[in-house]
Amino acid sequence: MMAVKARARGVTILSGTAEALPFPEGCFDFVLLVTTLCFVDDPSKALGEAFRVLKSEGEIIIGFIDRESELGQKYSKTRASSRFYADATFFSSCEVQQHLQTSGFKTTKILQALIPGESPALILEGFGKGAFVAIKALKQSLLYRLSVSGVAAKREDGSLLQSGLVRC
Repeated sequence: MMAVKARARGVTILSGTAEALPFPEGCFDFVLLVTTLCFVDDPSKALGEAFRVLKSEGEIIIGFIDRESELGQKYSKTRASSRFYADATFFSSCEVQQHLQTSGFKTTKILQALIPGESPALILEGFGKGAFVAIKALKQSLLYRLSVSGVAAKREDGSLLQSGLVRC
């Protein structure tokens, strides 16, 4: 129904999923996923697609309800009877960071909001207090991706570059 209305207004409609985006490689500067990751069938594949369509050093922001928050726990417990979240799989902030890192992104900023007992307008750095978390990450080079996968990579000077996964 929405597609019909959009076409009538001259909007081009493309059909796809987060795991199979209908766009060429390296065509966007920025990808935004807000309350989306919890609804995709394969989060790793979806983030791989985001990586694919981003230009070199492109950025992604993922906004989500943190499963470990009070609200996230409530939604997880009641999701089977929820009209909105029945098909959702909620993730913790650490899980989202790990998905990002294994997909080739480097987290650059984390903000949280919807903090119990605080003003709804309050936004804090980090995670662990707020129900809604936004993580900003930067697309990394092949050398970075090899290093975080546990594969040793050599720098131009011959020294080894190695790194582990995000530690939360």
